[in-house]
Amino acid sequence: MTAPFGARLADAVARRGPLCVGIDPHAELLAAWGLTDDVEGLRRFT
Repeated sequence: MTAPFGARLADAVARRGPLCVGIDPHAELLAAWGLTDDVEGLRRFT
């Protein structure tokens, strides 16, 4: 039987380090939010 998600996550974090979840600011997403696909657009995104 597969271990519960929480147990598998805790094991993976212990072995590999913390999980970082976020939004990937790719060009299409920046444009959809009215931002430019450059350093300034990324700065405003964050």
